[in-house]
Amino acid sequence: MELRFKIKNLSSLTVGGTSASATVDTPFSSLGIPGSTIKGVMRTAVSNMVSSGILKGYTSCNEIEPEMIIMKHKKIGGDCDVCKLFGYPEVEGRLFVGNIRLTKEKFKLTRVSIEDKTGKAKEGGLFSQEVIKPGEEFEGEVILDLAGLDEESKLKQVKLLLYSILALRFWRFGRGGMIDIKLEEGEKICKVIDCKNIGDLLNELGRWLYENSVS
Repeated sequence: MELRFKIKNLSSLTVGGTSASATVDTPFSSLGIPGSTIKGVMRTAVSNMVSSGILKGYTSCNEIEPEMIIMKHKKIGGDCDVCKLFGYPEVEGRLFVGNIRLTKEKFKLTRVSIEDKTGKAKEGGLFSQEVIKPGEEFEGEVILDLAGLDEESKLKQVKLLLYSILALRFWRFGRGGMIDIKLEEGEKICKVIDCKNIGDLLNELGRWLYENSVS
């Protein structure tokens, strides 16, 4: 199942990478916005929703290190729901997120690091980032493999994916940026599963949440 989505950055956006630059300290990734970055933020955000009790009916090991993941999975008697969707080291999940190629102009933004304890600027803390200005839109895609699943499992995986997309609206993205996201043609999901219990979620994801919040 393939779904298209749009992302709009609400603040200046930097996704760091391996790009080399002599003019900025933190250049924008040469890959644009890597699918692995989007997928990683989705995983972290929805894991937090599950672990905090905001999203009920799902399990999350809430771990990063392979050894800890395996240990947690043994405790709960199998892979957690989040890992079933996103995978973990040496275990492929069911979700693929494509890279987003950048066509937007990038700008240099100078910032200063702040001491957490004092709230004052760090000495020598001035640095520069390569950013996309607020309010730009990007198109991307996710592919969910539902092969071999029964109807109940399909519904559970689709719902967890949708909640993962929803969670992106409330989580930091890239180097401290905030984004909005919406699905394009989300009704296509209803051709794959029974949508009678997720209509409100699809409607919510079919529109921008922050219509005028760009700074």
